Amino acid sequence: MTFGERLKETRESLGITQLKLGKMTKISKGRIYELEKHKNINPSMATLKEISLSLGKSIDYFVFGKPSPRYNLMQYAFKELSDEEQFKIMNIVVMWAKDGRSKK
Repeated sequence: MTFGERLKETRESLGITQLKLGKMTKISKGRIYELEKHKNINPSMATLKEISLSLGKSIDYFVFGKPSPRYNLMQYAFKELSDEEQFKIMNIVVMWAKDGRSKK
């Protein structure tokens, strides 16, 4: 499976349109289309980061087809937390991601 196929599959499984993903990542809908359709495309690290954060998958997943062991460990640890603790962490991550995007 290619990067574009993984991107499209993940996006569609979450019910997100190309337009919505573009708004979430500040990447144009046309660029999202290109990333999904062209087999030999190399997105920048900034693009990978935005897509990864927005779709909740690791960069390793999109590039190599599987998440890194560290990502699996974080997922496991996160699932062990209470709903309240998970909610708090998600809010922190969202605030952190927004802050990082605003500094560009």
